[in-house]
Amino acid sequence: MIKIIYILFCSLLFSSNILSSNQKDMQRVNDNLLILENKVFSYKIDDLKLFDTPQNKYEPRNFVAPQKFTTTTLEPLNRDMSLLESAHLLRRTIIGPTIEEINSISEVNTGQAVNYLLREISSPNPPGEWVNYPIPNYQDYSNEQIDSLFISWQNQQTELEYWWADNLFYHSTNITELMTLFWHDHFATSADVVVYPPAMYHQNKALRDNSIGNFKELITMMTFDPAMMIWLDNNQNSVGSINENFARELLELFTLGEGNYTQDDVTEAARSLTGYFTDGLNIFFVPDLFDNGEKTFLGQTGNFDAYDIIDIIFEQEQTAYFIAEKIYKYFIYEQPNEEIINELADILIENNYEIKPLMTTLLNSEHFFDENFYGSKYKDPVTHSIGALRQFSIDINQSIDYPYTLNEILRYVQFLGGQRLFYPPDVSGWPGYRYWINTYTLPWRKLYTNSLLDGAFGITIDPVSFAERIPNGLSDCNALLDYLYIYFYSIQPSQLTKDNLLDELLSGADPGEWHLIYYEGAEERFINVLERMMRLSEYQLK
Repeated sequence: MIKIIYILFCSLLFSSNILSSNQKDMQRVNDNLLILENKVFSYKIDDLKLFDTPQNKYEPRNFVAPQKFTTTTLEPLNRDMSLLESAHLLRRTIIGPTIEEINSISEVNTGQAVNYLLREISSPNPPGEWVNYPIPNYQDYSNEQIDSLFISWQNQQTELEYWWADNLFYHSTNITELMTLFWHDHFATSADVVVYPPAMYHQNKALRDNSIGNFKELITMMTFDPAMMIWLDNNQNSVGSINENFARELLELFTLGEGNYTQDDVTEAARSLTGYFTDGLNIFFVPDLFDNGEKTFLGQTGNFDAYDIIDIIFEQEQTAYFIAEKIYKYFIYEQPNEEIINELADILIENNYEIKPLMTTLLNSEHFFDENFYGSKYKDPVTHSIGALRQFSIDINQSIDYPYTLNEILRYVQFLGGQRLFYPPDVSGWPGYRYWINTYTLPWRKLYTNSLLDGAFGITIDPVSFAERIPNGLSDCNALLDYLYIYFYSIQPSQLTKDNLLDELLSGADPGEWHLIYYEGAEERFINVLERMMRLSEYQLK
């Protein structure tokens, strides 16, 4: 009985984000969190005066991607790639592909490249031992101890954000990190509500470790994931006191999609999901709090539990279509191709919902390499900010001359763009597509890349070492720029833009005599050209 009472107490605690039943204590905790938030961010704005603007300045609009007509299919390409095709494949599967990565992939055929990108790599070490720290018994904590606990959790959450930023930079050698970001958006869970960083870490680890694994198993993991149970209130779901939040999103956002179930299905699913509770790290089933009655769900009747509900969901062909469509939109284009998606759904069903066969087929297909889709997607803030660092092979752990680390800058850039890691705006995730680009965010993107190349972040980019990574990049101005057009852009800029960039690089010099090292002022002009190239609209696309 004592155990049940403790579980229920933890349930109320986490779902409501309170540490006391006393309203005054609740206000004090909230005030402390606000103070802490200001401590974390305000000094950055005051010191740098770079990002001193509200996050949500513009009201959202409904953007619909235009239809692209194509006859390409899922037939495998299985041939050697051009440099442009290599860059396209990597831009869609990793964060900010480097010159070396693009060159290396271009030396193999598409099938080999895709297998390489889908290979298993070792999981990164956790950010600290605290990821397994249990929830303390703080019922007898003083106000000062509660404050200290919250500060400790806030520091851990900050460390967790930096840890993922590190992984996005250092571990983006295969598709894992991008798929983890995809699943983080799909199962959008915010640290604002969860509060407890170990739970957020273990959810991220589950998404990473199963990024191209079995979708049904992943759904099962998320059903019993502590962070998810806190986020969507299944920690408060018990017989006689049904909470439908998780059941509704399980059907609408995670598996079937809106319009493919009824309200009665939501209620019956919620009844089947009763009795499960978490302390933040562990899951408990309390039989007395489980609804043991008969339920009717998606046309089937029985004394269903959570596992039965998942089984029935995955008997629906719509489940395969739903996740196939979402993967297609993420990796190909926002406007779905019904024929292609139906074929991908069939692949999922035939392979018992294994994601890897679907990704293998899609990424190696002539449809994926259809030039209609080049530059058809907007870079999200994470891809834009961290991708720029990877493109210049910047070590993000190097020391800088500002009062904060580079990881802090990355975090704030992501926050500015509306894609702060571990903080999706709501359960539906980030809107994406055209929501990333507007008259507010575009200038800040340009300012970020300008600041990066100007050394404003305490980083110095050596133009010579960068150019010498490009074949004939030091001595042939045309070869240098032609390579960069492929390196930076999915679609080519206009000839007028190319002519202007060449003129700026040469500054009156004879192309045959130009040399980055030996021609006076060439290095400075090259940096100016790089800044201009990264300000162009084409750089915002992938």
